[in-house]
Amino acid sequence: MELIKIDIGSRMNLTLLAKAYFDGLFPLSTYGELYYEENLYNVNFPVRYLFFKEDYYKQLISFISNEQTVHKMQISNSPNDWSNLVNALKNNKTEVSADIGMLNLYTFPAKPNYAKVVLDEEKTNAILSSEKALTNDGEKIRKEIKQDLKRIYEYIPIEIFGKKWINISVPTTEENALEFPLTPVIRLLEKYEQEVEGIKLLKRDDEKKNINISIAVKNWGW
Repeated sequence: MELIKIDIGSRMNLTLLAKAYFDGLFPLSTYGELYYEENLYNVNFPVRYLFFKEDYYKQLISFISNEQTVHKMQISNSPNDWSNLVNALKNNKTEVSADIGMLNLYTFPAKPNYAKVVLDEEKTNAILSSEKALTNDGEKIRKEIKQDLKRIYEYIPIEIFGKKWINISVPTTEENALEFPLTPVIRLLEKYEQEVEGIKLLKRDDEKKNINISIAVKNWGW
């Protein structure tokens, strides 16, 4: 996927960006418009690179460049820090072809994408038909399955909990959640020789209309 990669530059810039989103100073992204790369080995600065869809990036830059937004940042208690953030967003950019499976979906704060999920059939079939070296390493299996699921369901939050659960948080109405395309999940588990033990459908948030689909996997290679 073609994305705009931003080197955010510092933890201060990252903190200010989150504050701007929380305070409503900057327009929120919709799920699938903003991703981040996490480096768990750098505990002091684990998130340095952000990845923007081009349309949202242009919207954000236009917004932070308008006179009203510039004025708000100039009269704040830390105008220099805001200036550093804006400079990083505008200037520390590279156009890249990124693998969504290796990135994390930015969801908080962000706007859920309530559109009915329609998968890219060609890409999905390519992922499901690609060869994988089978292993009994449960941790490796979970990692690879999660990466493939993120490639298939680009703007849907997906987490794997413990040794058993895949959790898919569908930002949609209950009716549409019942139409969520689960077949790729089942086929992907079969590809890794994993067995579905059960599926739960739970309403989590009435305001956001999130529906949790939880899939219990029997063994995960353990």
